[in-house]
Amino acid sequence: MYMNVPGDYYEFVETRGHKSQRFFYRSRNDFLIYMANINKGEKVVDVGCGSGMICRRVAPFANVTAVDISQEAVRYAKKKTAEEGNEINYVCGELEKIPLKDEVFDVAIVGHVLEHVPGPDLALKD
Repeated sequence: MYMNVPGDYYEFVETRGHKSQRFFYRSRNDFLIYMANINKGEKVVDVGCGSGMICRRVAPFANVTAVDISQEAVRYAKKKTAEEGNEINYVCGELEKIPLKDEVFDVAIVGHVLEHVPGPDLALKD
């Protein structure tokens, strides 16, 4: 568990949390996906993917890599992705040191992450 947040936290609040949480997280995720304007087949990276609520919705039509610092969240997201029959390349790592050296992506989704990073300006360099 990273910072006392369970691996399935975002799944829980979006699907079974209080109605205000469900509204907030679903609306935010809908907005992020809409604003990303992802085209079929594009390479997408979801940084700070948590339990995979955004990247799992994008996976059916894009080539997705998802990164999170929480090993528990990555394990949970992998399990849910397999159950849904999709493919996502999950990577456990920190925003400041994402282990994707020479990867190039068409779209980067960084939602609900920067407020948790001590130096967001440095984290966004890559």
